Amino acid sequence: MDEITFLASVEVCQGLDAGQLARVAACCRMEQARRGQCIFKEGQPAEDLCLLMSGRVELRFELPGRSSTEDMNILTIEPGHTFSWSALVPPRRYTLSSYCAADTCTYLRASEKDLSELFEAHPRIGYIFMRNLNLVVGRRIRALQDELARLYGQDLIDGW
Repeated sequence: MDEITFLASVEVCQGLDAGQLARVAACCRMEQARRGQCIFKEGQPAEDLCLLMSGRVELRFELPGRSSTEDMNILTIEPGHTFSWSALVPPRRYTLSSYCAADTCTYLRASEKDLSELFEAHPRIGYIFMRNLNLVVGRRIRALQDELARLYGQDLIDGW
């Protein structure tokens, strides 16, 4: 699958036409990771937005002084979805760590600098992209709330 076809299926690119998608693609570079490889760490400066093409990526909450494990997984990202959106939201620090959770993961990595320049030069692309990104962030917050409610509710049931 070429980058334009892939980007047309990505949640943050919904509503962009072929020419706009080509401009976004020009900001991207393809990268791969292997199972267990850390793509970025919580707390690092967030410089790149990632769009998962294949594989799975786990977003984990790291505990100080402990090695990262699958038990720390907060959310699993599937192909066609975005991770590392912190690159486009101040203070631009990764709030979770990301790890490849498949034999290999292939993703497009777009620098915040390149995307910001694109959005400045083409505000319609920036508007559509950031509108879609807001939907992604909202869904992630709701998923986290649901998971916390499930865990907290289980603690209440276990305590009876």
